[in-house]
This record gives sequence, structure tokens and C-alpha cells, in this order.
Amino acid sequence: MLNVLLPSTSRYMARQMKDPYCVLARTHSYRARSAFKLLEMDDKLKFLKPNKVILDIGCAPGSWSQVVVERCKLWPKEEGNSGYLIGVDLQHLLPIPGADIMGESDITSPEVHQKIRNKLNSRKVDIILSDMAHNPVGDTSIDNLRLIQLLRTVYRLFHPLDPASPPSIELASNGIFMCKLFDGQETQQFLNELRQRFSKIRILKPGASRESSSEIYIYCTNPANQDNQKRARNRTKSTEQPKH
Repeated sequence: MLNVLLPSTSRYMARQMKDPYCVLARTHSYRARSAFKLLEMDDKLKFLKPNKVILDIGCAPGSWSQVVVERCKLWPKEEGNSGYLIGVDLQHLLPIPGADIMGESDITSPEVHQKIRNKLNSRKVDIILSDMAHNPVGDTSIDNLRLIQLLRTVYRLFHPLDPASPPSIELASNGIFMCKLFDGQETQQFLNELRQRFSKIRILKPGASRESSSEIYIYCTNPANQDNQKRARNRTKSTEQPKH
């Protein structure tokens, strides 16, 4: 029986063969063209450095983790480099030297949160990266809404709704959160939520993003209100202490 390619599959394969970033990805042994989005953004902002603890969420097929390993010099790891990378994805991934990959792991699962905490071993996270997205349903507004709902779950890992509750993951005082979004109706609302925690937010559109894509990247720095959150937790603890 002959394998017959659907027209959409044929068009996709033809586009991949002609895409200069796909060609570059194969040349440089990156698992996907998306590596060049992160490379370009890091060339501009220079945030990937040795000694950083990094969480790469939605890391399949692994191209962003490859870039992090390369830029943060995690493989071969230099002596004295305390850097550490955890990559998390729902899919199964092949190992990446220099990265601690958690494949078949749902980032919305409390059990996965606990595994991440165990791996961090009380270390704060310097950078949280997210290039994840649901499989598209064909409606950009629905796709964007589903992605934002997923990103809110990630956001709540280090910025719980209740300021008196300890975060599942503690972001460093100079921590960075960078995520992919699609420009849509809910995007501004989510940006406003992020501004509650970060005093500096930049919107990036790397050249490696396809012209036809509405994807943008949100680069958040200068976390705010951490001291206020800690004070709120301490006040809660003090009120819970039994009175003698």
C-alpha cells in the first residue's frame, strides 16, 4: 500500500524544506527552528548566563533547552558553575545532556509541582521560560484563551492568588518570566495581571517567528511585591499562633 501525503502535509513539508530557520536548525543540530527565537531574544537581552537556575516549561521537542544548555554552559559543565536546568513537558522527550528533563509531566499537576520542588531542593528559580501552546483548534481566539489559562497556572506557581500562601516555586528577587502569547482579546488582561508582579515588561517579536503568526513573547523582569507577600504570610502565621 502506498503512503499518500495529504495536501496540507505536503505543503507543510515543502515549507519546512524552504524555511531558512529550519535549514539552520538542521545544520546546527537543534531539534526545532524555535531555537532561533530564543537565540535572537537572548542576543538582544543577554539573560542566559552560567550559574542560573532555569525552568523550561513546555520544552518539547527540546530546542529551547538545547539553547539554554549551550548559553549557560551546562554541558560540558564548567567547574564552579552552579547553573541548573529543568525541562518539563507533557510529551516524552529524548534526553538532552546538561538538562534535567521531566517528560510525560503535566505542569498543571500538583504531583509534578512537588517533583520540581524536590529537584530544586530549596533553590530559587532565576528564569522561567515557556514556549508552550496547545494543539490549535483553528480558532485563534480560542487558542489564545486556552494558552492564557495554561499560563495562569504557571504564573500561580510563583505568584499565588492568596498572598498569604507560600508559592510552589520561589522566583529569585531578580527573576525573569518569559512566555509566548498570541495577540488577542485576552492578552491585555493577562499583561495587566503580570504587571501586578513585574515592574518591567517587554513585548518581543523575534525575526524567527513566522510572519503569518500572531505569536509574541512577553519578557517580565524586576519582580515586585515579594516582600509584601512574605509579610502577609508572616502576619497570617502570627495570627494563627495560639495565645497563652
